[in-house]
Amino acid sequence: PSTGPWGFGPQPATGTTKICRVVQDELVAAVWNSLTPAQQAAAPYKYGTSSLVFGPESLSTTGTQWTLGEKIVTAAAGTLTIADRSLNAPVGAENPIGDRILGAYYCTFVAPEYIRSIFLGGPVV
Repeated sequence: PSTGPWGFGPQPATGTTKICRVVQDELVAAVWNSLTPAQQAAAPYKYGTSSLVFGPESLSTTGTQWTLGEKIVTAAAGTLTIADRSLNAPVGAENPIGDRILGAYYCTFVAPEYIRSIFLGGPVV
């Protein structure tokens, strides 16, 4: 099969790869580290503490599971949970929608502006 204009297909990805959970953690850490010490002290959820946790990996293999309307960020009982949703279509897998996504690995991330707003006391919606 051809890789097509989207660049996926039978060729494996090159370079360093990270699972979605690791990239999500790095993103949230970068936002946290951009806050001033006073902002960090006042934050309702603090990175690196039990008040902010990352959910287990939720791996999808089909588009219908990937597009479910699940929240990525939730808050309950003083704990902010950031979900880890990913879709993996490895080379060699059978895929009901064809080869165009084979070799792709998609991640859903919390928007940096949104997590910053939450750190600054904004609502979790």
